[in-house]
Amino acid sequence: MDMIRSILKTNSLFTHFSDAELTDFLQLCERQAVSKGGVVFSENAEDDGAVYFIEAGIIKIIKRAQDQRQVLAMFGLGNVFGEMSFLNPGPRSATATADEDVIVHKLLPTRLSELEQQSPGTAIKLYKVFILKLVARLRQTDDALMKKSREVGIIVT
Repeated sequence: MDMIRSILKTNSLFTHFSDAELTDFLQLCERQAVSKGGVVFSENAEDDGAVYFIEAGIIKIIKRAQDQRQVLAMFGLGNVFGEMSFLNPGPRSATATADEDVIVHKLLPTRLSELEQQSPGTAIKLYKVFILKLVARLRQTDDALMKKSREVGIIVT
C-alpha cells in the first residue's frame, strides 16, 4: 500500500490528503493485476460500478462508434478512472483495457459508503477528486467539440 499511497501523493488531486486519509480509503480497495490486453470493464456492461486508481501501467479507454474503436484517453501512474459509473450507476460508457501490464486499486461504491461512516472528511475529499476529474474531462470534451465544429464549418456562439 505504500507504493500506491506515494504515487497518489504526486497527483495534484490527492496532494490535500494526509497519509492517514490515503490509508483510510486505500484499505477499502482491492489490489488487482491486469495483464496487457486485459479488460478492466466493458462498454455497456452493468457491473459493480467500481472506480480504479492506477499503481502501475497504462489503461486505455476505448469507445465504439459506428463499428470503429475510438481511443478516448490513456491513463497512467496515479490516475483515476471509472468514476462515471461509480457516481452514477448504470452501464459503462466505454471499455477500459490494459495497454501494458497494470496494477490497479479497485474501490466499490459500497466500500465508499463505509468510508462515509468511518471517516466522513476523507470521503468528502474523495468525492472532490471525482468531481474535479469529471470537470477536467468535461472541459476536454468541450474543447474537442469546439475544434471539431471549426473543422466542419459549424459556427458556435
